[in-house]
Amino acid sequence: MKKINLFLITMLMAVFSIQIFATENIPKEHKLEKMEKTHSEKMKKMILKNEWKKDMIINFDFFNRTRFYGSKDDSNDWNDQFTQKTVFGMKAMKRGMGMAVFQLRNASILGVGYPQSHIGTDALSVYQAYGQFKLPFGVHSCLYFGRKEINIDTQYIFGAVGFSDLGKTFDTAGLKMVFMNKKLKLNIFHVRQFEKDAGLNDEILNTLHTRYDLNKNMGFSFLFINDMLNMATSNKKSYMSHLIGFRANGKLNFGFNFNFEAYYQFGDNITIGSGKATDGSVSAYAVLLDLSYSLKNIAPKPTLGLLINMNSGDDDTTDDTNKNFLVAMGTKHKWFGLMDIFMNPENWGGQGVMDISPYVNWTCAFNKAISFKFNYHYFMPLVKVDNTDKKSLGMEFDLSTKIAFNKMFSFVGTFGYYVPGDLQKESITLVKDKKIMAYGAFQVKF
Repeated sequence: MKKINLFLITMLMAVFSIQIFATENIPKEHKLEKMEKTHSEKMKKMILKNEWKKDMIINFDFFNRTRFYGSKDDSNDWNDQFTQKTVFGMKAMKRGMGMAVFQLRNASILGVGYPQSHIGTDALSVYQAYGQFKLPFGVHSCLYFGRKEINIDTQYIFGAVGFSDLGKTFDTAGLKMVFMNKKLKLNIFHVRQFEKDAGLNDEILNTLHTRYDLNKNMGFSFLFINDMLNMATSNKKSYMSHLIGFRANGKLNFGFNFNFEAYYQFGDNITIGSGKATDGSVSAYAVLLDLSYSLKNIAPKPTLGLLINMNSGDDDTTDDTNKNFLVAMGTKHKWFGLMDIFMNPENWGGQGVMDISPYVNWTCAFNKAISFKFNYHYFMPLVKVDNTDKKSLGMEFDLSTKIAFNKMFSFVGTFGYYVPGDLQKESITLVKDKKIMAYGAFQVKF
């Protein structure tokens, strides 16, 4: 009996030793493969169990800008204005499917010396609410619909988000497609600008925007807008206008940068994006050229630039063709001076406007979070009206600064000084006086 027990114990020890020997001699790659397989199976079970939660990302965002504004001219005392804009909401993203965005906005404008139409408080309203769904073809291609911000290129035609106190969103539906390793981008969208049931004119914009990047330093854009406006008045007239545009921008050798844009509007006489039209036709253009050079070897690395901006004017007001370039969806505030004197064509006297603006911007040498920009604007008419020899619409000096305290808090300050030209003093009474302007704005974003 003892011999049998000893034999069994010996056999068990031998089997165990063989197992240990076999395990010790398994190649390491086989061990890793087995471990990875086991881990993969466990992870697969976990993902299947929590698939929706695992692939879902939810972000909450908040933005507030509080601005104090003041201006004064030779004829009036200081006009004070206080504005605040708050936008908050959430973004939910599902990997491989798309995302949904929902944001609310509250904004108010309070002041002394301003028209009543410019003073008021908006109740809490929907700022953005849209869905975006990924398509099975193309990189980052998607369908989207709802109310959302639309920014095209430099915001010359579509935009006014970063340069507007209240911001602007559009009811839209569109298709984005990206091809050729993200070099070719196509955006086709439909915008409903006004609603008939609100007693306003109904404006529909069908837009095609393409962008092709030759490389990381240079690219081209093409824009086409078809604008259909149905009047809500008793005559129920309908108008149709078209806009085509081209943009080329990039970085050249030795620190040079350029941006060129050209637009032409034709068809019925519609102020695109305003819901307004008059009888007759429109044939108008806009051209923008921005050249700059960065001095990288000189502290604080300033950038010197020259901006030339032209909007066409009407040299014959007796015919039925309007030659003033009028688009209400972009941001002239960004291009025609921070004091907004030449945002409206009535201040041009129907003669168009050319803005010649040399500028310099630089970052503080001891603190990169502080930056400055100085612009000089010289405004002049493009065409003569009533055979006048007056050549100047005025000059404007703008100095702005931005201080980024951290990723969440920043401050923006601006000072502007306007001197009217000989044409403004005698022909147009709206801006015949010297004017100064200053404002400061605190921004919170996360």
